[in-house]
Amino acid sequence: RIQLGTWQLSVIGTYSFAYANAVLFAHQADGTPLKELYADFYQRAHDDADPGRSVSFEFEDEYKRFAAEKINGRWVKYGVWHVYKTLPLFLNDGLRQPLDALGLLPAGDQPNLSDLVLSRDLGKLRAFVEGHPQQAVLLFLGTGFWLLVYAGALYGVWRAWRTGGPEARFMALLLIFLILYYAALSSGPVGQPRYRLPMTPWLFVLAAYGVARRGKTS
Repeated sequence: RIQLGTWQLSVIGTYSFAYANAVLFAHQADGTPLKELYADFYQRAHDDADPGRSVSFEFEDEYKRFAAEKINGRWVKYGVWHVYKTLPLFLNDGLRQPLDALGLLPAGDQPNLSDLVLSRDLGKLRAFVEGHPQQAVLLFLGTGFWLLVYAGALYGVWRAWRTGGPEARFMALLLIFLILYYAALSSGPVGQPRYRLPMTPWLFVLAAYGVARRGKTS
Protein backbone atom coordinates (compact mmCIF):
# COMPACT_ATOMS: atom_id res chain seq x y z
CA ARG A 1 0.00 0.00 0.00
CA ILE A 2 2.86 2.40 0.82
CA GLN A 3 4.84 1.61 -2.32
CA LEU A 4 2.05 1.34 -4.88
CA GLY A 5 -0.78 3.44 -3.46
CA THR A 6 -3.28 0.59 -3.67
CA TRP A 7 -4.25 -2.41 -1.56
CA GLN A 8 -4.30 -4.70 -4.60
CA LEU A 9 -1.45 -7.00 -5.53
CA SER A 10 -2.41 -6.64 -9.17
CA VAL A 11 -4.47 -4.28 -11.30
CA ILE A 12 -6.03 -7.23 -13.13
CA GLY A 13 -9.19 -6.96 -11.01
CA THR A 14 -9.84 -3.38 -12.15
CA TYR A 15 -8.80 -4.30 -15.69
CA SER A 16 -11.25 -7.21 -15.81
CA PHE A 17 -14.09 -5.14 -14.34
CA ALA A 18 -13.72 -2.59 -17.12
CA TYR A 19 -12.94 -5.09 -19.88
CA ALA A 20 -15.65 -7.66 -19.09
CA ASN A 21 -18.23 -6.23 -16.70
CA ALA A 22 -18.58 -2.66 -17.96
CA VAL A 23 -18.24 -3.54 -21.63
CA LEU A 24 -20.77 -6.39 -21.55
CA PHE A 25 -23.22 -4.31 -19.52
CA ALA A 26 -23.03 -1.39 -21.95
CA HIS A 27 -23.52 -3.80 -24.84
CA GLN A 28 -26.59 -5.35 -23.20
CA ALA A 29 -28.12 -2.13 -21.86
CA ASP A 30 -27.37 0.30 -24.68
CA GLY A 31 -26.94 -1.96 -27.69
CA THR A 32 -23.49 -0.53 -28.38
CA PRO A 33 -21.55 -2.93 -30.63
CA LEU A 34 -18.85 -4.90 -28.80
CA LYS A 35 -16.31 -3.99 -31.46
CA GLU A 36 -16.83 -0.30 -30.74
CA LEU A 37 -16.65 -0.78 -26.97
CA TYR A 38 -13.48 -2.84 -27.10
CA ALA A 39 -11.85 -0.40 -29.51
CA ASP A 40 -12.45 2.35 -26.94
CA PHE A 41 -11.10 0.17 -24.14
CA TYR A 42 -7.95 -0.89 -26.00
CA GLN A 43 -7.19 2.71 -26.88
CA ARG A 44 -7.29 3.69 -23.22
CA ALA A 45 -5.34 0.62 -22.16
CA HIS A 46 -2.63 1.21 -24.76
CA ASP A 47 -2.97 -2.51 -25.45
CA ASP A 48 -2.18 -2.08 -29.13
CA ALA A 49 1.17 -0.40 -28.45
CA ASP A 50 2.36 -2.38 -25.43
CA PRO A 51 0.09 -5.18 -24.15
CA GLY A 52 2.29 -5.69 -21.10
CA ARG A 53 1.57 -2.15 -19.89
CA SER A 54 -2.20 -2.74 -20.07
CA VAL A 55 -2.17 -4.33 -16.60
CA SER A 56 0.14 -1.74 -15.11
CA PHE A 57 -0.96 0.28 -12.08
CA GLU A 58 -0.54 3.46 -14.11
CA PHE A 59 -3.84 2.74 -15.91
CA GLU A 60 -5.90 1.72 -12.86
CA ASP A 61 -7.66 5.09 -12.57
CA GLU A 62 -8.38 5.08 -16.30
CA TYR A 63 -10.09 1.69 -16.04
CA LYS A 64 -12.22 2.98 -13.17
CA ARG A 65 -13.26 6.01 -15.21
CA PHE A 66 -14.03 3.82 -18.22
CA ALA A 67 -16.23 1.48 -16.16
CA ALA A 68 -18.05 4.41 -14.51
CA GLU A 69 -18.75 5.95 -17.93
CA LYS A 70 -20.20 2.75 -19.36
CA ILE A 71 -22.36 2.03 -16.31
CA ASN A 72 -23.36 5.71 -16.32
CA GLY A 73 -24.90 5.83 -12.85
CA ARG A 74 -27.19 2.84 -13.47
CA TRP A 75 -25.83 0.91 -10.51
CA VAL A 76 -29.13 -0.75 -9.56
CA LYS A 77 -29.68 -1.95 -13.12
CA TYR A 78 -26.06 -3.05 -13.24
CA GLY A 79 -26.47 -4.96 -9.97
CA VAL A 80 -29.44 -6.91 -11.35
CA TRP A 81 -27.52 -7.64 -14.54
CA HIS A 82 -24.49 -8.68 -12.48
CA VAL A 83 -26.57 -11.28 -10.62
CA TYR A 84 -27.98 -12.72 -13.85
CA LYS A 85 -24.56 -12.91 -15.47
CA THR A 86 -23.05 -14.56 -12.39
CA LEU A 87 -25.50 -17.48 -12.43
CA PRO A 88 -23.53 -19.47 -15.05
CA LEU A 89 -20.56 -19.38 -12.69
CA PHE A 90 -22.58 -21.69 -10.45
CA LEU A 91 -24.49 -23.66 -13.10
CA ASN A 92 -22.00 -24.00 -15.95
CA ASP A 93 -21.17 -27.68 -16.30
CA GLY A 94 -17.45 -27.21 -16.96
CA LEU A 95 -17.39 -30.42 -19.04
CA ARG A 96 -17.76 -29.06 -22.55
CA GLN A 97 -14.81 -26.67 -22.68
CA PRO A 98 -11.99 -29.23 -22.28
CA LEU A 99 -13.70 -31.74 -24.60
CA ASP A 100 -14.28 -29.00 -27.16
CA ALA A 101 -10.63 -27.92 -26.90
CA LEU A 102 -9.55 -31.52 -27.56
CA GLY A 103 -11.82 -31.75 -30.58
CA LEU A 104 -14.00 -34.45 -29.03
CA LEU A 105 -17.25 -32.55 -29.52
CA PRO A 106 -18.90 -31.55 -32.80
CA ALA A 107 -18.15 -27.97 -33.73
CA GLY A 108 -20.88 -25.44 -33.16
CA ASP A 109 -21.70 -22.23 -31.35
CA GLN A 110 -22.86 -22.59 -27.76
CA PRO A 111 -25.50 -20.15 -26.57
CA ASN A 112 -24.79 -17.74 -23.76
CA LEU A 113 -27.18 -19.06 -21.12
CA SER A 114 -27.33 -15.87 -19.07
CA ASP A 115 -28.10 -13.85 -22.22
CA LEU A 116 -30.93 -16.28 -23.00
CA VAL A 117 -32.33 -15.74 -19.51
CA LEU A 118 -32.07 -11.96 -19.84
CA SER A 119 -33.75 -11.97 -23.24
CA ARG A 120 -36.21 -14.74 -22.26
CA ASP A 121 -35.44 -16.40 -25.59
CA LEU A 122 -36.05 -20.05 -24.78
CA GLY A 123 -36.37 -20.84 -28.48
CA LYS A 124 -32.59 -20.58 -28.90
CA LEU A 125 -32.07 -22.88 -25.93
CA ARG A 126 -34.45 -25.43 -27.45
CA ALA A 127 -32.62 -25.14 -30.77
CA PHE A 128 -29.32 -25.72 -28.97
CA VAL A 129 -30.64 -28.89 -27.30
CA GLU A 130 -32.04 -30.23 -30.57
CA GLY A 131 -29.01 -29.29 -32.67
CA HIS A 132 -26.26 -30.26 -30.22
CA PRO A 133 -27.49 -33.24 -28.21
CA GLN A 134 -24.02 -34.28 -26.97
CA GLN A 135 -23.27 -30.85 -25.60
CA ALA A 136 -26.76 -30.58 -24.12
CA VAL A 137 -26.33 -33.88 -22.26
CA LEU A 138 -23.02 -32.70 -20.78
CA LEU A 139 -24.62 -29.39 -19.80
CA PHE A 140 -27.50 -31.05 -17.97
CA LEU A 141 -25.30 -33.69 -16.30
CA GLY A 142 -22.75 -31.16 -15.10
CA THR A 143 -25.35 -28.67 -13.96
CA GLY A 144 -27.23 -31.42 -12.10
CA PHE A 145 -24.05 -32.46 -10.33
CA TRP A 146 -23.33 -28.91 -9.18
CA LEU A 147 -26.88 -28.42 -8.00
CA LEU A 148 -26.41 -31.47 -5.76
CA VAL A 149 -23.15 -30.02 -4.42
CA TYR A 150 -24.82 -26.68 -3.66
CA ALA A 151 -27.73 -28.41 -1.96
CA GLY A 152 -25.26 -30.37 0.16
CA ALA A 153 -23.33 -27.21 1.01
CA LEU A 154 -26.51 -25.42 2.10
CA TYR A 155 -27.43 -28.42 4.21
CA GLY A 156 -23.95 -28.28 5.77
CA VAL A 157 -24.50 -24.63 6.72
CA TRP A 158 -27.87 -25.49 8.23
CA ARG A 159 -26.38 -28.37 10.23
CA ALA A 160 -23.54 -26.16 11.46
CA TRP A 161 -26.03 -23.56 12.66
CA ARG A 162 -28.42 -26.02 14.27
CA THR A 163 -26.17 -28.66 15.81
CA GLY A 164 -22.63 -27.29 15.65
CA GLY A 165 -20.77 -25.29 18.24
CA PRO A 166 -19.51 -21.72 17.91
CA GLU A 167 -16.50 -22.89 15.93
CA ALA A 168 -18.68 -24.67 13.38
CA ARG A 169 -20.94 -21.64 13.00
CA PHE A 170 -17.99 -19.32 12.54
CA MET A 171 -16.44 -21.64 9.94
CA ALA A 172 -19.74 -21.90 8.04
CA LEU A 173 -20.08 -18.11 7.93
CA LEU A 174 -16.46 -17.73 6.86
CA LEU A 175 -16.88 -20.20 4.01
CA ILE A 176 -20.10 -18.52 2.87
CA PHE A 177 -18.26 -15.19 2.81
CA LEU A 178 -15.43 -16.70 0.75
CA ILE A 179 -17.86 -18.25 -1.73
CA LEU A 180 -19.73 -14.96 -2.16
CA TYR A 181 -16.43 -13.10 -2.51
CA TYR A 182 -15.20 -15.39 -5.28
CA ALA A 183 -18.55 -15.36 -7.07
CA ALA A 184 -19.65 -11.74 -6.72
CA LEU A 185 -16.50 -9.67 -6.25
CA SER A 186 -13.38 -11.49 -7.33
CA SER A 187 -14.59 -13.10 -10.56
CA GLY A 188 -17.55 -11.01 -11.53
CA PRO A 189 -20.17 -11.91 -14.10
CA VAL A 190 -17.90 -13.82 -16.41
CA GLY A 191 -19.61 -17.21 -16.15
CA GLN A 192 -16.51 -19.29 -16.86
CA PRO A 193 -16.29 -22.52 -14.82
CA ARG A 194 -12.58 -21.97 -14.17
CA TYR A 195 -13.50 -19.07 -11.89
CA ARG A 196 -15.39 -21.56 -9.75
CA LEU A 197 -12.18 -23.38 -8.81
CA PRO A 198 -11.24 -21.22 -5.78
CA MET A 199 -14.58 -21.84 -4.07
CA THR A 200 -14.99 -25.50 -5.07
CA PRO A 201 -13.06 -26.92 -2.06
CA TRP A 202 -15.20 -24.91 0.37
CA LEU A 203 -18.39 -26.17 -1.25
CA PHE A 204 -17.17 -29.73 -0.83
CA VAL A 205 -16.14 -29.06 2.79
CA LEU A 206 -19.59 -27.73 3.67
CA ALA A 207 -21.34 -30.60 1.90
CA ALA A 208 -19.10 -33.19 3.61
CA TYR A 209 -19.70 -31.55 6.99
CA GLY A 210 -23.46 -31.79 6.48
CA VAL A 211 -23.19 -35.50 5.68
CA ALA A 212 -20.91 -36.15 8.67
CA ARG A 213 -23.27 -34.32 11.04
CA ARG A 214 -26.41 -35.98 9.76
CA GLY A 215 -28.22 -37.72 12.62
CA LYS A 216 -25.90 -36.25 15.26
CA THR A 217 -26.42 -33.52 17.84
CA SER A 218 -23.92 -31.17 19.39
